[in-house]
Amino acid sequence: MQSITALIDTMHELEDGTVVTIETDEETYHGVIACTEYTAPEGDEAGHLGIKIDGKEGTAGETLEVRTEASASQKFPRPELYADPSGDTEGDPLGPVADITVEVADT
Repeated sequence: MQSITALIDTMHELEDGTVVTIETDEETYHGVIACTEYTAPEGDEAGHLGIKIDGKEGTAGETLEVRTEASASQKFPRPELYADPSGDTEGDPLGPVADITVEVADT
């Protein structure tokens, strides 16, 4: 299981189109990064860090989202994985993220 700091660092480094494996305590998911979002905490406003993933085989092609929020006085907690988020809905919780691995493309 990666540390929270390592997960946050990995999320910051991901770029659109990157193929990743996301592991929770229960399941492993594969997909391609569709977009990354980061808003720094400012004053009383919470910041957030999130990545949206287009699922690959084994995830039924669903959209996945990893996200976490922090305030100026609180560090980012362990990111959570959600399935099929849309609009204002959070999506179905799939659990805390244990590991994010970037898959190396075959050349």
